[in-house]
Amino acid sequence: MDFDIIEKHFSIWRDKKLSLIQEVYATDIEITDPHAIAHGHQEAEALITGLQAKFPERRFRLRQPIEGHHHIARLFWAFGPDEEQEQVTGQDVLILENGKIAKLLIFIDPQ
Repeated sequence: MDFDIIEKHFSIWRDKKLSLIQEVYATDIEITDPHAIAHGHQEAEALITGLQAKFPERRFRLRQPIEGHHHIARLFWAFGPDEEQEQVTGQDVLILENGKIAKLLIFIDPQ
């Protein structure tokens, strides 16, 4: 499992490194979030920039090490203004094909 691609995925969301989208995501990436579904690079970028614009003071943080086997990985994250304030938490499940992320399933923990 190439964890480098998963770490780059996380940096797109955490550090706003949108320039990595084409390197990390398959052309026909499908992102399924509880609030939206995005297909392809353009919709993925719109989803990410929309979230970052809506919550500019919040940042993603890993809650534990990335796990993976075969062609599937998951990462547990927190999203909030800082580590001491209330955070939204959840996990990403990623399916890789041909060295890129083909599907991203986003789960948000109940609050």
